Amino acid sequence: MRRYRLPAQKVPHRTVYERYPGEYQQLIGARQDRRRLLPDALRRRAVGERGRCAVAVDVGAGTGKLTAVCAAMADFVLACDSSPTMLQVLQQTVIGAQKVGNVDCVLCDVSQQLPFRPGVADAAVAGWCVSEVKAKNFVRDDWALLVRTSLLSMQRVLVASGSVVLLETLGFGEEPRRSGSHFYKLLVDGHFEQDWLRTDYGWEDHADALRAIKLFFHGNENLLLEQDGQWVLPECTGVWYGTKETLCFSDH
Repeated sequence: MRRYRLPAQKVPHRTVYERYPGEYQQLIGARQDRRRLLPDALRRRAVGERGRCAVAVDVGAGTGKLTAVCAAMADFVLACDSSPTMLQVLQQTVIGAQKVGNVDCVLCDVSQQLPFRPGVADAAVAGWCVSEVKAKNFVRDDWALLVRTSLLSMQRVLVASGSVVLLETLGFGEEPRRSGSHFYKLLVDGHFEQDWLRTDYGWEDHADALRAIKLFFHGNENLLLEQDGQWVLPECTGVWYGTKETLCFSDH
C-alpha cells in the first residue's frame, strides 16, 4: 500500500491543496473519472464538430486534470490557478511527466478578472472551481455578484461564438442528487444548457479509498463498492455550457 503524507483527520480542502498537492493528485485527483468519460464530454461541449480550437483557457486548473484534455483539443492552453503549489504539480505531472508542450501556467485569482485580452480564446473551461467562489464567500451578501464576475471574465476572453464549459459536482451516487441550490439556479438564469455524466472515483486499495473519502468526501463511506477489481465511489458531475453570445450574467 502506498503511504501518503496527509493529515489523519478531515481538514479544509484548501489546506490539502496548499500543503499536500502531490498527495492530493495521487490519492484523489488521479482517481476521478475511472471510465474516462470526461475527455469526450468536454471536447463535445467546448469545440463541438470542429474537433479542435486554437486557444483554450483552463480556469482553476489545479493539478491539471482538465489541462491535459484541453491540450489534446487545442493548439495552446492557458492553465490558470491561484495556487502556486497546485500549478507546480501540474508542471511536474502534465508538462513534465506527460510531456505536454502546449501549456503555459498562469498564476492568478480566477475569481476575478482573468489577465488576458478580450477575444484571446476559443474556449474557457472551469472544472469544480466556480462553486468554490460561492463556497468561500457564502456568508457575504454579494457571493452571487462574485460568481457572475468570474463568469463574465471567462466570457470576456472568448472570441465570437467561443464556448464556456463548467463542470461541477451533482453529488455521490448513481444518479444526480443536487439540483436546487441557489448556485445552480444562477447558472440556469445565465442561460447555460446542462448535461451530466458519471465521473466515478476508483482505487485499487481499500484503505486508500477509505482515507480519501474520510479526508474529502466524509459521510459517503457507505456508497463505496467493489467493482472490476477496484473500490469505486460513484459520482455524478454536471456539465453546464453555452457560447459567448447565448450566456447572460447580468444581475437580477
